[in-house]
Amino acid sequence: MSVFRIVRDKYMLFFLKNKIFLIKPPPAQKLRGARARRCPSGAPDGHLPLCCAGLFAQFALDLLLRKLARAERSADTGELKLGVIPTVAPYVLPQLFRAVLETLPGVLLRASESRTELLVRKLKLAELDVALMSTPIEDDELLQIPLYYEKFLAYVSPGEPLHARREIDSREMPSEHLWVLQEGHCLRNQVMNLCGRKSDYSAYYEAGSIDTLVRIVDLNGGYTVIPELHVALLREAQKSCVRPLVNPEPVREISFVIRRDFVRERLLNRLADVLRAIIPEPMLDMRLKKFAIRL
Repeated sequence: MSVFRIVRDKYMLFFLKNKIFLIKPPPAQKLRGARARRCPSGAPDGHLPLCCAGLFAQFALDLLLRKLARAERSADTGELKLGVIPTVAPYVLPQLFRAVLETLPGVLLRASESRTELLVRKLKLAELDVALMSTPIEDDELLQIPLYYEKFLAYVSPGEPLHARREIDSREMPSEHLWVLQEGHCLRNQVMNLCGRKSDYSAYYEAGSIDTLVRIVDLNGGYTVIPELHVALLREAQKSCVRPLVNPEPVREISFVIRRDFVRERLLNRLADVLRAIIPEPMLDMRLKKFAIRL
């Protein structure tokens, strides 16, 4: 027997003994989902023992939770804890903070950078509300909402033979002279999948950020792979070192990732509106262009 039933039955006897009754019990048809239970006799006609409040407490709690859920769903204020992978943060967070300050003054945005594995763990522990990360991920406990699709590009030193090409075949990317991110970055894994084998340079140094990779290529030669949005952060001279990758054209999916019990639908849509203004329109997911997010 549950603790709830033990406490309920204990007070049922007390209320009957002391003739404490509810004058206007809720209509029976409103007790949705509650189990039918015959209350002890002894109540006057038209009255109900307060001890039977077990059922009504369940009913009231259900109504309260529904009301709170509706309020949470429609609210666009309060604290929002956002986690972002490091290879997305430099392009999104600066503009995101400015937009939130200007358009969502009632929102306290707390953003942090973490790698994918840690973001997933924090989401499940409710230490984060939303994560902005590369998907898909294999986890049925989390809901993934695609936002945009970003191409990968090669950044090639002028001293490399690849620099003479207008475009680079993804299937022929050499592992020689390739600089990569540290272990644990999802972008590193995607680059390794493109090359099909380990970089010959990775044994000497693995960078912690895309900006560091670019600087290493500038000073030491070789090449690396960068996300499309990083091009806007390059100097004009550096942009001449960028080459498209083809056959196939590698792309990563970036999504909101939330727990399945996340209900703050309006706030999530306001955040999506901000990202629509930040991300170039051709990169946006077609569904995000046309429809609001429904949870």
